[in-house]
Amino acid sequence: MPPFQLLQDHVSGSRIEVLIDCILSITYDRAAPYSLNCGHTFCGTCLLKWLFAAFDQVFHHWMEPLSCPLCHAVLPSIPRSTPREICTFPFVLNRSTEEVINSYIAVLKNTADNHGHDQGTEEVSHSVEEWAEGKPARIDWEGRE
Repeated sequence: MPPFQLLQDHVSGSRIEVLIDCILSITYDRAAPYSLNCGHTFCGTCLLKWLFAAFDQVFHHWMEPLSCPLCHAVLPSIPRSTPREICTFPFVLNRSTEEVINSYIAVLKNTADNHGHDQGTEEVSHSVEEWAEGKPARIDWEGRE
C-alpha cells in the first residue's frame, strides 16, 4: 500500500501498531530499529537482549551460529578477536524504518492533539486518542526517546 494511503488510514491506529510493534517484545519498542541481514527489523533494545542471551559466559563468545529469531536465517559470525570489523556486527540501524516510524508518530500526535479543537474534525479511534499529550501511548513512546 502506498505511504500516502497509509497516512490517510492513520485514524484507525492499527497500521502504526503493526509497523512499530517489535515481535521480540510486547510493547511499542521499535524505537531505534535495527535490521538483520535477512531483512527483519527489531527494536534495538530487544535485539541486544536477544544477542547477549546467546553469549556464553563461561567461554566468553557467542554460541554459534546466531540466527534471526523470526526466520532463522544465519547471521554473520562475530569474531572473538578485537577490535572487530564493522561488517562482522550482525545488525545495523535501519534509518529508513526509523524515519517512517517517526513520521507516523508525528501524524498520530498531531491528530490526537488537534482532535476536538477544529470544527468538522473527523472522529478518531480510541487507539489514536491514546497518542494525545499526557495519554499512555504518548508517554510510553516519549519515555523511550
